[in-house]
Amino acid sequence: MDETYNIAVDREIFKFLQDNARPFIDTPNSVLRRLLLGKDNKNTAQPSSVSGEIIGEPLPGGRDARRGVLRKSIQFVRYLLQTEFEEEFERRQPYRFMYESKNYLLYFQNFNKENDRLWYRVAATPFKELKLSSKKAFICLTNPAERIAYLIPVKEIEETIKRTGWDRDYLEINIDHISKKWIELDWNIEKYLKRY
Repeated sequence: MDETYNIAVDREIFKFLQDNARPFIDTPNSVLRRLLLGKDNKNTAQPSSVSGEIIGEPLPGGRDARRGVLRKSIQFVRYLLQTEFEEEFERRQPYRFMYESKNYLLYFQNFNKENDRLWYRVAATPFKELKLSSKKAFICLTNPAERIAYLIPVKEIEETIKRTGWDRDYLEINIDHISKKWIELDWNIEKYLKRY
């Protein structure tokens, strides 16, 4: 019998596993085995092509479509770095969408779908790094599909958290895009909205 290990993953990794899972077939282990080692579990048949299904939602074009969505998100983030902040940025490891320059520390969360509700989550570790930074720190909530972004200074988020009593070490961010309100903090964030 193969030895097994328990690991914890953050929400972004869990979502990635979901996006690459074949419903009713895959486990997290089989998804990782297929993506990292290029082979399926011994118990499951190798499909002729990888399913393009996100749990509960078909995605036309499968893996290539997901890569296209990611590519558009990366392009949009690069565009924002050039147009809004105008400094030389480097990606800050281990985060896919945290960037640092001489004066700024930026953390991007991307929701790439036209919708009246936008949903983001900033985990405890990156949020702590942003709060402790001596640089101007921003959380940048983007929706490349609608060519918009909310660029919110972390200091103002911290002030609002104190005022509203949010008591968690991470951020849950549901935005009612029609009223421009951050639901959890009951905060109108229209002044941070940029359209491109």
